[in-house]
Amino acid sequence: MKIRLPIWAKITALFLTNVVVLTVLLAWIARQQWGIAALPSFRSDKLEQVGEELFRKLEALPVSAWDPLLEEASRTHGITFYLYGQNGARLAGPADFLPGNVHSEITGGANGRRRPPPKRDTFAPNDGPPGPKPEPSPDEATEASSNVSINPRPILSATDGYWSFTRGSLQHAQGTRSVALITRSTSPTGNGFYTNTGGFYWLCAGMLGVSVLVWLPFIHSATRCVRKMQGAASKLAQGDFTARVETKRSDELGALGRSVNHMADQIGSLVDGQKRLLGDIAHELSSPIARMQAILGILESAEANDGTDKREKYTARLANELQQMGTLVQELLSLSKASLRRSIELRPVRLRQQIERCLEREKHNGETIDLQVSDDLSVLGDPELLARAISNILRNAIRYAGHAGPITIKATSSETETILTIQDQGPGVPETSLPRLFDAFYRPDTARTRETGGHGLGLAIVKTCIEAIHGTVHAKNLPQGGLMIEVVLSVA
Repeated sequence: MKIRLPIWAKITALFLTNVVVLTVLLAWIARQQWGIAALPSFRSDKLEQVGEELFRKLEALPVSAWDPLLEEASRTHGITFYLYGQNGARLAGPADFLPGNVHSEITGGANGRRRPPPKRDTFAPNDGPPGPKPEPSPDEATEASSNVSINPRPILSATDGYWSFTRGSLQHAQGTRSVALITRSTSPTGNGFYTNTGGFYWLCAGMLGVSVLVWLPFIHSATRCVRKMQGAASKLAQGDFTARVETKRSDELGALGRSVNHMADQIGSLVDGQKRLLGDIAHELSSPIARMQAILGILESAEANDGTDKREKYTARLANELQQMGTLVQELLSLSKASLRRSIELRPVRLRQQIERCLEREKHNGETIDLQVSDDLSVLGDPELLARAISNILRNAIRYAGHAGPITIKATSSETETILTIQDQGPGVPETSLPRLFDAFYRPDTARTRETGGHGLGLAIVKTCIEAIHGTVHAKNLPQGGLMIEVVLSVA
């Protein structure tokens, strides 16, 4: 079974996936001994190279020249150089305050508070000839045998910047001593000394690439679906109501695409219905107009000796045609008014009282009406629209089945809706005609002309009025014979 996820869930899942992937990558980098600088592609050998060069120069220069040498190196490379002894005594470089972790790194002790600048230490009281060399310790002897031993240490982040250590043994005329060449920079990359800046760019590009790989399929799929809907909407705006959106998505975009297709179906049906309605109106009006023109021609060509009986006959036919046209126009106006009433304020309407008023207008020949509606039953609606709909249903039932037996009017109510049914004992309508029974100008029986069956607008007006008050109407044939119209309304 395919899992259907909404867009917000997909975005959340992709975001979490992206975060997890990047976190795993950064955690792996952090587990390296030096962090990111421990990776070969990110490590810089510049600090080691400069450190070896400075150690050689320090060995060749007197102690008094060490400060200028480190000052010149600091200006050249853009970072600050310090030289400290293993006991934490400053040998050369600026007399700056040292953070606790930096001082502990020099001496090998526990981290402490910010340390003041240590006093200047020297190999000897002066730069004169060397005195007798003290006996070196085993560690110092090992370091002295290699002259210069470079051992870079991790980068330490502190409030005063980023610090790095290069351990080594310095052999001078006054003796051999373990020292630490320390650097400080305000940049985590040390201006290229600590880390290869190009590697950082590659890391950022890699993270961006991972994010793109995570998000690109979703973004591409979403934008493609939006482009399809945009193209379909553009075609609909140009009048092409056959445009459809082909989407198999199960999220909100898929639902939006199906809504666009449904909207296109509805608009196409409405436009086709309007065109068909105009054609039907033209057809319905053309017949009486043609007959009236023929009658007028007969009256104009009639001679005086034809007598008045013939003229009265054609005049009566002309008046009948005019009456039929007037009735048609009135029904068209009723249909138009019901269709145009969009902002309708629904209010409680006593259903039985409304039906009784309609019966007073429509019942003329003693038809039998069985009214089974409670007096206290109320529905939400508009009195005018509801009366027009009920009158048209009753008029049709009386016209086509009033002679066949009683017409039964029932109403049943639940917590949310009231169902009003009007059923007759007539022949009903063909099953194939039921879906179109509420279309304008549709007559299920071709034998029903305007003299016997009206213009085919009655039930169309019923549907428009009922839908205007947020109800529904259906028609179905009864098993024992007859037609039943079912109207569903909201309970007041």
